[in-house]
Amino acid sequence: MKDTAQAEAGTVCILPLVSRGRVLGTFGVVKYQDAAFTSDDFEFLTQIANQVAIAVENALAFGQIRELKDQLSKEKLYLEDEIRTEMNFAQIIGNSASLRRVLKRVETVAPTDSTVLIYGETGTGKELIARGIHDLSPRARSPS
Repeated sequence: MKDTAQAEAGTVCILPLVSRGRVLGTFGVVKYQDAAFTSDDFEFLTQIANQVAIAVENALAFGQIRELKDQLSKEKLYLEDEIRTEMNFAQIIGNSASLRRVLKRVETVAPTDSTVLIYGETGTGKELIARGIHDLSPRARSPS
């Protein structure tokens, strides 16, 4: 498809940017002389328009890939955090608000060098909490 129009002592050639059957935009050239474009010029400009269409489509695809990559990266971080939270407390069963608060406190204190006092009735899971603190601490990966 080609179209030319007279524009103030010049000629305009507008070609569609088509890639994979869809129009991505237009490519226009102005030449300031009457009847400036020959059939060879049209053929050459059509080849340029085809290359520009490919470049535009690649740029659009790159943008989509970047958006998907960013989304995937965010989902990966979220899932890793969920796995880390679940795996560190794999032996602790429960989902109550008070247990979640305790586990959040364990996550807060574990990376520090602070001394932690765990107290409670017999059979309440103090050892599991201590193990969770240790597993999340930098010492968990040390030999001693």
